[in-house]
Amino acid sequence: MQYKTNFALLCALLDIDGPALARAANADRDMVSRWKNGARRIMPDGGWDDKLADVFLSQDSASEHPC
Repeated sequence: MQYKTNFALLCALLDIDGPALARAANADRDMVSRWKNGARRIMPDGGWDDKLADVFLSQDSASEHPC
């Protein structure tokens, strides 16, 4: 399967969907969708990079398939 963005690929690898990610990061679902399809970039000065990293790292540590 091909993914439009690395962000979408990461979400798929960690088995986290858009609505769950939005809830966990306290973000708007439409914004998460735009990040996944490449319509909007995650800007480092927006504060989202740290929030998303925390969500992804907590998801990865809960995974049964460590890298």
